[in-house]
Amino acid sequence: AVTIYPPCYEPVSSWVAPDYYVGHEAGNLTEYDELADTGSNLSAIAGAKMDSTNYGLNVHYAGGTTTNRTARKYIEITNETAVCFRFYFNPNTITLGAGTPYIFFVSDVSSGNQYLIVQLYYNGSNYQTRLTVTPDNLTPTSTAYTTITNAAHRIEVTYQRESYPGAADGVASIYIDGSLQATKTGLANRATFLKMNRFCVGGSNGDTAITGDYFIDELKMNHTGSLIGA
Repeated sequence: AVTIYPPCYEPVSSWVAPDYYVGHEAGNLTEYDELADTGSNLSAIAGAKMDSTNYGLNVHYAGGTTTNRTARKYIEITNETAVCFRFYFNPNTITLGAGTPYIFFVSDVSSGNQYLIVQLYYNGSNYQTRLTVTPDNLTPTSTAYTTITNAAHRIEVTYQRESYPGAADGVASIYIDGSLQATKTGLANRATFLKMNRFCVGGSNGDTAITGDYFIDELKMNHTGSLIGA
């Protein structure tokens, strides 16, 4: 007799990594695992707080430099099929040039690839954000820009991996203050989804015209993909 076993795409485990949270409530940056900041451009201050916190992250640009300034938190993806990232963001009247600096991104430490990116843009009248996703073919794809006001906003990114290798049914969405703004569907993202092991906030991919400060606070990640909310 011949025994036929079903295909196995990955080990099955009931263990799921814990949720992650950074609230800056100690008034410093010790909740992060790593800082990339050569000019003391990152600080936890009371003026950057949002929602019900006492401190928030202040990201400073003096102009004339493209030096990265990022605060990084290591995460673990196991067998979950979807995740959600939430943070609060306030442009705080920052002056932007023609570039689109990153304000949040999720990456792979070993390769440096960035798989989820929230970018900031100024169109001459309004601040705007968009979500850029890099699936398994490593070709980034972006949503349209969404206009936001010069005030505090809750930004959430939900990310679902494809159901099996080659299914190309992965989904990424961005929400502003609880309202869906844009979605990218049809993503072949299984391999890159499982490689994500760090989320980062702060300025990256900037330009020399950026001057001023913006605020980020209350970062949280879950392993269900459901919206975290306020």
